[in-house]
Amino acid sequence: MIINKHADQEIESVDKLFWDRYKAILKKAIDICEDRQVSYVGDASTILEYWPHGENDLIYEINKKNKRLMGLHALESKKTGITQKTADKVEDTLLDQINYCAYLLAYRAMVETGENIVRRNGTKKPKT
Repeated sequence: MIINKHADQEIESVDKLFWDRYKAILKKAIDICEDRQVSYVGDASTILEYWPHGENDLIYEINKKNKRLMGLHALESKKTGITQKTADKVEDTLLDQINYCAYLLAYRAMVETGENIVRRNGTKKPKT
């Protein structure tokens, strides 16, 4: 078997580039989240006030982002090439979706551990 070291190095380089970009995207999503958190706190909103129906509200937001993404994809498919304006909208939508998914995971984790979250019926989950 002949091993092509150049090809292996190229694959490693592509993998590193992918993971570096992945980490940069997650950092950007966190930065957006932190910026928005400041504005939400600024108007005295709490998480429970912002999403009064808990998981249902968060799933609704994720679904809205899916619908927007599908619409943008359809728009791109009809055109030849991707415009910068559409590419920016896709990026914004995907970053929002990352954050809404993370919000849902955090919310669910808090519900599961009984950490100060009011359930849909207005009662707190009993601690066991």
